[in-house]
Amino acid sequence: MRNTWWSQRTDWDTVCRRARGRANYNSRRRLRAQLRRREVLHLWFEWRDKPGLQTLIAAHLGVSKSTICRDLQKIFPLMTDCPTCGQLHPRYWYQKD
Repeated sequence: MRNTWWSQRTDWDTVCRRARGRANYNSRRRLRAQLRRREVLHLWFEWRDKPGLQTLIAAHLGVSKSTICRDLQKIFPLMTDCPTCGQLHPRYWYQKD
């Protein structure tokens, strides 16, 4: 069996720095995803009538169509139809106390 770098002992300071680096990287990824979802929602309402909407949004943002599909799956459960106008709004607008 071959020794790899992962099998060697590492001091606690290095372990903590690596963990902080991963947390920092992942927090940046989550922020980029949130900003992208915001833009996806904006483009969804702006280009609502065009055919191939997910493909258009993906091309505009420079990501794959599956990324847009996952973003929409994340966004739409948080939305609800307005009972009067039929547009999508954040769900909390119509929650009754």
